[in-house]
Amino acid sequence: MRNKKYKNIILKILLVILCGFPVYGYAETTIRVGMYQNEPLIFKDKGGQVKGMYADILSYVAEKEGWRIEYGPDTWPRCLDGLEAGTVDMVVAIAHSRKRELLYDFTQETVLSNWGQLYTLKNSEIQSIHALRQKTIAMMKGDIYYQEFMEILRRFDINVQIMEVNDYASVLKCVSMGKADAGLASRLFGVENMKKYGICETSIVCCPIELRFALPKGKNPKLAETLDRYLVKLKQDKDSIYYQSLNVWFRGVRSSGIPVWILWAFGLTCGLLLLLLGGNFVLKAQVRSRTKALEEEIGERKRAEAQVRKHRDHLEDIVAKRTRELTDSNDDLRQEISKRTQMEHDLREAKETAESANQAKSEFLASMSHELRTPLNGILGYAQILNLKNDLTEFQKKGVQIIERSGKHLLNLINGILDLSKIEAKKLELNMSNFQFLAFLDDIMALIRIQAEKKNLTCHVETDARLPEAVCADEKRLGQILLNLLGNAVKFTQHGSVTLRVTQVSSDERRLADDNTSRSEQSTIRFEIQDTGVGVSNHDLEDIFSMFKQVGEHTRAVEGTGLGLAISRQLIRLMGAELFVKSAVDKGSTFWFDMKLPEVSEWNAHEKIHNNRVIGFTCEHLEGVPKILIVDDKWENRALLVSLMVLLGFEVSEAANGQDALQKVTSFQPDLIFMDLVMPVMDGFEAVRQIRKSSSLKHIKIIAASASTLMSPERIRSEFGFDEFLHKPLQIPKVLDSLARYLHVEWVYESKSEPAQDEKDNTASVTSSLEGQENEMTMLIPPRSELDILYDLTLDGDFKALRKHLDRLEETELQYRQFTQHIRIYAENLNEKTICEFLNQYRGEES
Repeated sequence: MRNKKYKNIILKILLVILCGFPVYGYAETTIRVGMYQNEPLIFKDKGGQVKGMYADILSYVAEKEGWRIEYGPDTWPRCLDGLEAGTVDMVVAIAHSRKRELLYDFTQETVLSNWGQLYTLKNSEIQSIHALRQKTIAMMKGDIYYQEFMEILRRFDINVQIMEVNDYASVLKCVSMGKADAGLASRLFGVENMKKYGICETSIVCCPIELRFALPKGKNPKLAETLDRYLVKLKQDKDSIYYQSLNVWFRGVRSSGIPVWILWAFGLTCGLLLLLLGGNFVLKAQVRSRTKALEEEIGERKRAEAQVRKHRDHLEDIVAKRTRELTDSNDDLRQEISKRTQMEHDLREAKETAESANQAKSEFLASMSHELRTPLNGILGYAQILNLKNDLTEFQKKGVQIIERSGKHLLNLINGILDLSKIEAKKLELNMSNFQFLAFLDDIMALIRIQAEKKNLTCHVETDARLPEAVCADEKRLGQILLNLLGNAVKFTQHGSVTLRVTQVSSDERRLADDNTSRSEQSTIRFEIQDTGVGVSNHDLEDIFSMFKQVGEHTRAVEGTGLGLAISRQLIRLMGAELFVKSAVDKGSTFWFDMKLPEVSEWNAHEKIHNNRVIGFTCEHLEGVPKILIVDDKWENRALLVSLMVLLGFEVSEAANGQDALQKVTSFQPDLIFMDLVMPVMDGFEAVRQIRKSSSLKHIKIIAASASTLMSPERIRSEFGFDEFLHKPLQIPKVLDSLARYLHVEWVYESKSEPAQDEKDNTASVTSSLEGQENEMTMLIPPRSELDILYDLTLDGDFKALRKHLDRLEETELQYRQFTQHIRIYAENLNEKTICEFLNQYRGEES
């Protein structure tokens, strides 16, 4: 009995030890899990309980491994921060990517496959990615779908407004409340919550991914191995917690257990059976019957579960197939984007090449224009000065006229090529101004009549009584168009007449002439040029507008470059009109165009042009003779302006570059400067900038005189501080006009009658150096011996002796005074090289 008692005591002690072993011999491991609201994968319900498919799997593994699960951060950004800082052991429901593999460790096994889906309100117009332009899209910060979707938008060049939130629930809430036009969320989350937020999915998806467990980089590889082991095992067992949870959270089946009321009935039955000691056989029969029904119900439910598993497997196959299709589609899309990017790159390179070639062409033409205009400046300039003389023989006059005409022909050719270049480069600008219209037409016809009379042609103009008195247009370009068309008419007409017909076109006539012409309140003027010349055949009509091309058998019989019509049509198009033509061989041609010209009430009347020579000027507001500074690196250009200024009676000085000009401005104090633009040492732009900075010099009037065509005259005046711009070759009437405008002088012209005495008193003596018996416009050259003396003194640099010799030469030989004035101007600037070049022109010649 005692032994039996001892045995019972020992068995109880062993039982206590065995029962207490798990408590005292093994300590639970705490696993810190980062989670966020991503129903049905993982979420907290209203009671704060963590639920979802990941929670079920973790609870199962924790029970098997003896873990204690502690859920940490409740937002996605905090989960990622916890992973990087190592404050959590794992984060659930995270998308796997190669980029994230560099930051975190992942389990090898995938829990689920998923993709991003765009959700909108019902009846939304957003059904394609192009409909997202300028829309607001809600996205979760740090979400992998966020990054991938932004990359797709960038490739399609679609601009959107992004609204960043902390979880998927906030994304769908923003869409439901109308704060965002669309929202990007996990498809699993969207399917579970679409009805809750009253939204619907679109056909826009992105980034098929695998959902796994993520762990801090290199911190706990054994934990990842444990999770992989369980996931492999659970996926192999169709009745495991993995498939049960998948069925519950993704198919709406919450439980497959026996109803509670049946358990209560069963318990009550058992109690009654115990109370009745073997019970009531009738009740047993009822229990058996009910049990059989329950077994049948359970069997039915198992068959239903098998059917659900079959549908689930089918769904996974569909998801896998769709994933492959999306992957293939993304690959095709990437290839298409790559091809398009390459095409854009090739087009950009081709455009840059074309622009570079066009720029090179423009620079070449501008450079050649400058080089050609520089010698033309001297040719046409001295031709104009010689035309002012009245003592030339007929042979000399004819030669000067031929020189001037040939120079102008070459200048017109250069201008035509440059105009075409500017039009093609879209750099030709129209300079609009108000001018008297009828007087403008009379001037045009006066020029054409001279050509027509040489060929015994009748030339007249027909104008409409309704024409406005003054209009606003580019007077220079409109005159260029009419002169080209009228000149062609005269050129190709041997007998008959040339007519310019200018009429105002009514609105009905405009609609009949051109159905595409828009209605306007402005006056529409029709210019029509009709001739009785050789005409053009129908198959040659389009060729007449080709550059450097003439058509017909008459082409060798007439001069011309073939640029006139091409330039005229381009200018007419630039002014918003179109040039039309109709022609018949041996019957003549008619060119016409309709142009809108606004009528104006004020215009700048042209100053009266005098045909007589200038013999002086009046300058009542100035004390003494005005001073002119000539700045140019080419001595021949300076010599031209110096000759003209000396003949006009101005006090002149000169400089060879901008730096030289700055020194001369300070000492000479000119009233006006003629400044070249392109010069060595210092160009004209920098020189003017320095002059304008000085408070004592900024009032000086400065006229740019250049052969450069790289910039427009308007830009040169407005941006660089010039008062006026004159193109080389210089035209003396324009030079005189600029002098009168900026020095406020009035020219006195040669008259047949003797001027009054009071007029003589108020006239600046521009001919004082030329008074006497010699001709006032003739510059006589001293003999070779005198030229050699002047040349030697210049080479020695003895400018003092040079001036004394010039004084002696003027005192003894008055007719050389104009020649000595040139030398004095160069000597004042100590310009030894220029004096030698000037003297070398005449050394070896006898006067």
